Amino acid sequence: GWRNAKSNEEKVKALVKAVFATHGFKKAPGQAPMISGRGIYTTYSLPGVLEGKQGYCEGLSTIFMLVSEHVKLPVSIINLPVHTMCRVDIPGSDSIWVECLRQGDIKTEKDVYEGYNLRPAARNSGVYAAPLSKKQFLNLHVNALVYGLIQQEGGIAPFTMKQLTRLADVI
Repeated sequence: GWRNAKSNEEKVKALVKAVFATHGFKKAPGQAPMISGRGIYTTYSLPGVLEGKQGYCEGLSTIFMLVSEHVKLPVSIINLPVHTMCRVDIPGSDSIWVECLRQGDIKTEKDVYEGYNLRPAARNSGVYAAPLSKKQFLNLHVNALVYGLIQQEGGIAPFTMKQLTRLADVI
């Protein structure tokens, strides 16, 4: 496990195993709520992902980042076009990218840039493939939740009072 890991990659793999295998966090079935709005709260917000142990890129990346912070592994949330993933940046070594939507697959920078067709202009924009501050990530979360609510069939479906209270706690 984590305590016995010697290299940075072994540490990341131990955390991946803890989050996705041991604790069973996984990708939610079906389309991401950004398209339909269905399940936005349960698959993007921290309380929803913790309860259901499933989510999409933002929710699962949040879980991985929090576990990594707890063990003092420097993980950042990275924004890509219509996607979010984690990156471990340890001085003196290559970045380790973690694709939380695929059970914590370890990726290289080249894998990410090619796999998500991230052109040089996007890579150098400071918007994509750059670590998000916690404030920026919170803004991304709130934006996703609001957009997901708007996308629901039949218009905005109001939250229950319990959901509103829990959403306020997340924010």
